[in-house]
Amino acid sequence: MAERELHYLLKACRGDGLMDNVEADSTAEPKLVTRIPAEADFLYAYSTVPGYFSWRNSTHGSWFVQAFCETMERCWREKDLMEILTIVNRRVAFDYESFCNDSKMTGRKQVPSFVSTLTKKVVFCAKSELVDKDK
Repeated sequence: MAERELHYLLKACRGDGLMDNVEADSTAEPKLVTRIPAEADFLYAYSTVPGYFSWRNSTHGSWFVQAFCETMERCWREKDLMEILTIVNRRVAFDYESFCNDSKMTGRKQVPSFVSTLTKKVVFCAKSELVDKDK
């Protein structure tokens, strides 16, 4: 079972709140007002899943922050943000394991998680590339 990938798509309520909308700027037509959900375009990246300890190395810092910074440095030109976060999840889950003087705390693992309501792909480019586009 561990070798087989499982994918789930769930449709379920997560409360009884009714979502408001906000007006968004439209670049296509100046007079057009677009209404989007108030909770759209957020990305939450968590160092661990709910209910679990988030580990850090006393010398190098948080496993999650280490993996995120290293992955961003290596992949920011080729990958979008969701791909980067997925790589970070894998790196933390597979490449890190706790080692402590307390045997109860040794051999422990962690997996980050993220929640997205983004409506567009987030990609990165060098500042010089942005300046060139404005000319």
